[in-house]
Amino acid sequence: MPGTFECEIEQEFVVQALEDEAIVNLPNGPIRGEKFPKFFAFKGIQYAESPVGEKRFEPVGLFREKWTEVKNATEFGVACIQLTHCGYPEEMVLRGEEDCLFLNVYTSSLDIEKNLPVFIYIHGGAFMFGGTYFTPDPFLEYQEAVFVFLQYRLGPMGFLSTEDEVVPGNMGLKDQVVALKWVKENIRLFGGNPDSVTITGMSAGGASTHLHYFSPLSNGLFHRGVSHSGCALNPWVMVENAKKKAMVVANSLECPTKSMKEMIECLKSKPAEEVVKSATLFLPWLYNPFSPFGVVVEKKGSNPFLSGHPEDLLKSGKVSKLPWIVSLTDSEGLYPVADLANPPSRLDELNERWNDLAAAVLDFSGTVSAKDQQSIAKFVRNFYFGEEAISEKTLDKLVDMVSDRLFDAGISLAARLQLKSPERDSARFRV
Repeated sequence: MPGTFECEIEQEFVVQALEDEAIVNLPNGPIRGEKFPKFFAFKGIQYAESPVGEKRFEPVGLFREKWTEVKNATEFGVACIQLTHCGYPEEMVLRGEEDCLFLNVYTSSLDIEKNLPVFIYIHGGAFMFGGTYFTPDPFLEYQEAVFVFLQYRLGPMGFLSTEDEVVPGNMGLKDQVVALKWVKENIRLFGGNPDSVTITGMSAGGASTHLHYFSPLSNGLFHRGVSHSGCALNPWVMVENAKKKAMVVANSLECPTKSMKEMIECLKSKPAEEVVKSATLFLPWLYNPFSPFGVVVEKKGSNPFLSGHPEDLLKSGKVSKLPWIVSLTDSEGLYPVADLANPPSRLDELNERWNDLAAAVLDFSGTVSAKDQQSIAKFVRNFYFGEEAISEKTLDKLVDMVSDRLFDAGISLAARLQLKSPERDSARFRV
């Protein structure tokens, strides 16, 4: 995420399937999708090995299982296990399952000679929640193309890290790489051109898109990217104190912490639901900060997704030269501010406890020392509010503050840095 509010309400456009069968023969075996007036749909395709058992917290490879009978691909795959915050704080909603690495393909044509442009959408959700319950039929009404929507591991399942070779981290991003490989190998069977792949996403999906520009694992797997309302330099993307957080999770589940290897073996034996619920240990107020589990620099281990901080890599020119567009909207901070203001009594609490809550709301608890956090909170409040209270009357100022911190500043900096090299084709726009 942030930037989009993806509740457990699963929305999809309802369209009438035609009677004609839609069959694609994957290398694994045949799958049956649905044919609609303007496109074909194939849902719930498993693209990667199941990340369960000993594969929990591990990178996985492409799904290579074979079959001969036609498999139905007409239902969405189950969402990745996650802790959503619809109804929070009264109710934290646990949904999804651990075995969740599925994708959906929507295509205008199954003619392999079509060579249609391919768009891969990476969902948002702060690396903590979200899914692929969307269909692109409004676009396919007017444009011939192939759309792929992928799922990836979330929260501690996708982003826990011991900051060493035991669990280097970024499993969710490595899942995305596997999905990109699947597209490269298979998308021609859906009428797509594997040499014309655009990756895109909103919020955490936009940040993910940008992060692929820094990863050697993504080289050759896409050709351009569009990041909406999120980039690698937003403060909720990179996570501090990842090893310490992993140890807190382990302690809460009565796992040993002296040996990282023993700790992870213990965590692999625990119910997935209990591991995911541990995220609440890092949410001091409502669902803040957004991403208690997120992206890390992989200091040890083989085949890292990310070997340096994105800002450092940008400044040193170690970023892909592929075209990149980044966008943001006015009032990006409407979410989470809408959550902070509903009910209005939350604004009263935020006003009264601002000095204590600011570090969580503005996501600087990991980058500012504890002794300086309150002085920073006071300075920021004075800059945006002066002597005014945080209330319904000053919501616009709260939106401005949250927008600047969580979205605008990072996106503006990333665009400036990426535009410095004349060899790069990049642009930033605001709507």
